[in-house]
Amino acid sequence: MRHLFIVLTAILTALGVSCGRTEPPSRATSLTASPGIAPPSAAGSAITRSQRAAPVDVRKGQYDQTVYDQPFDDASRLLIKANYTHEGSRCCSTVLHTLLIDRADATRQWEIDTRSEEYEYTYELTRIDPSMAVLCGTDSQGEGAGCFKLFIDPVARRLVKRVDFDPGQAVAFANDMEAQRLLGVSKRDLDVLRHRNFFRPASADARKPPAAFATHPLPQSTYQEFARARPARVRDGYDKDSKLEERVGAWQAEAGGFWFAKTFYDGEGTTGVGAVGFLSRSGQYSFLTIPAVFDWSADVMLVEPDAVWAGLVSHPEGPDRSGGLLRYDRHTQRSEIRRIPGVILRIAHVGSAVFFGTTGGLYVVRDGTTTWHHMEPDVNDRRVVVTETVAQ
Repeated sequence: MRHLFIVLTAILTALGVSCGRTEPPSRATSLTASPGIAPPSAAGSAITRSQRAAPVDVRKGQYDQTVYDQPFDDASRLLIKANYTHEGSRCCSTVLHTLLIDRADATRQWEIDTRSEEYEYTYELTRIDPSMAVLCGTDSQGEGAGCFKLFIDPVARRLVKRVDFDPGQAVAFANDMEAQRLLGVSKRDLDVLRHRNFFRPASADARKPPAAFATHPLPQSTYQEFARARPARVRDGYDKDSKLEERVGAWQAEAGGFWFAKTFYDGEGTTGVGAVGFLSRSGQYSFLTIPAVFDWSADVMLVEPDAVWAGLVSHPEGPDRSGGLLRYDRHTQRSEIRRIPGVILRIAHVGSAVFFGTTGGLYVVRDGTTTWHHMEPDVNDRRVVVTETVAQ
């Protein structure tokens, strides 16, 4: 029997099956609401990138995922699919196929590009027009693996060129006049944005919380509150032995008190519950009830008379992940989350708009419209600023 047990153990090990307790994964998940206390009013007194599922049976060896399948023009449909091949106990090598398919006769197909990777990558199409498509990859740990742009001749149904590029490049306009025109700012406003480092993906400016937070320490979530707010995290394996450790992240003074947001490490058995709140001059804490924030930290924020803005981010064991842009309307007490793929590093109201510097370009919100400025290659492999309106 002992020999049989050893043989079975060796087989399970080769298949990558573990009999021990696994570390809870660090991914943020869906949310449920929990009660909260409304903060002072404005008067002064109160779009994730999807991840494919792991194969159910590793013995199947191969499986496909459709990345994109839509009409490209009147004559062709663009199909992009990833093929994953399981290599023994390791998942997986990846082959990405890009095809043009005749819309009148689906049997007529042209594979215009094939991209092979030794390891597992998830792909997302981030931008498309009648002559090109941009795709970005993510590895199995959730870390960005760069982007590439396919220049396509739809009439000849062939690939003109594929250009790889880094989506985190600094935004560099051709000249100041172009920058002022595209951003809708004065020369003085442009200088302010430059001085505050909005065009480069530099780390967020960490500011030490005011002494008031030392005098009145931030209340920590109990495990019961955590379990109500983040039940999916509990299902991940975060039990009562998990460490709840929340700190003051972003903050801004107002009316003798401080608006603030929580920040916390979310991995390896340590976690927390995200929230935006207010610390009054008398030392009283109050919190907004925004279930969509429970999974996220916020390290940058902007408080205005009519709204509170916050850049949501997760701090897992691997690289930081964006949770988008929170806008809380202080008059209606309604909140919305806008999808921003890059991690938001700084926020400021300059001129007539609110600007957001991110790891993936510069976003501008003006009169309810969000515009994204970022760098991409042209067909000659020169980096140019691309400006587009972001759908909400």
